[in-house]
Amino acid sequence: MKISGAIIDLDDTLVSSEWVWDGIPEKFLKRHGKTPEPGLDAKLVKLNTAQIGEYFKQNYFQDSRRSAKSIIWEFGLMGAPYYFFKVPLKPGAKELCKQLHEQGVKLMVLTANEKTLVRAAMRRTGILKYFDIILVGSDPENAKDNPKAFENARKVLGTPKEETVVFEDSLYAVRTARSAGFPCIVMLGEKHTPEEVEEFRQLTEFAVTDFHDILSELEGPNA
Repeated sequence: MKISGAIIDLDDTLVSSEWVWDGIPEKFLKRHGKTPEPGLDAKLVKLNTAQIGEYFKQNYFQDSRRSAKSIIWEFGLMGAPYYFFKVPLKPGAKELCKQLHEQGVKLMVLTANEKTLVRAAMRRTGILKYFDIILVGSDPENAKDNPKAFENARKVLGTPKEETVVFEDSLYAVRTARSAGFPCIVMLGEKHTPEEVEEFRQLTEFAVTDFHDILSELEGPNA
C-alpha cells in the first residue's frame, strides 16, 4: 500500500487511553453539584474538546461565569497525570511511526484531545520525534464528524488524497474519512461490537489489533 501522508488519531489508536476518561465527565459535574444526564458519555464521544466545553457550558453552566475554556482546562487537569506518566502505546505503534518516518511519510496527529496532554504522552512514549504536525481539538472544524477535518489536515500535509491514510479507532471518524475519499486503517479494541468490527472491515484497508501485522504492507516514498 503506497502512502505519502498519515493522519493519525492518538487516543486508542496510538495509545491506550480510553480508560482514563471513563467517568471523568460525571465526576466533574458531581464535583460542581450537577447531576449528569443519562447517556452523557455517548453524547460526548463525537465532540472535540472545544465542543465538549461548549456543551457543558450550555447545558450545565449557562447561568454561571464559568467559561467553556475553564471547563476543558479542569478536564485536562483531571486526566493529565495519566498522560504524563501512565498511558501505554498500542501494540506496534512505535514501530509503525518509526517505519513511516524513515520511509519519508509525512506524519500528523489529528486528535480531539488537548495539546499539552498529547505532547506529554507522545514524548514519554518516544514517538513525538517522528511527527511533523499535531492538530488538536481547539478548532470546531477539526471535529471528526466533519469531512473538513480530514480535508484540512491533508492540505496541511500537502500529500495526495489517495496516498494519505487515516488511522483511527472510532467508527464515526472512519465513516467521515471514507465519505471524504480517504483510505483508512483502524485499530480494533475490546469496546468494538461484532457489528462495528464487520463495518470496519468493509470500510477500511486494514483492521488490526497490532500494527506489527501491517508493517510489511505499507510503502512510503523512500521505501
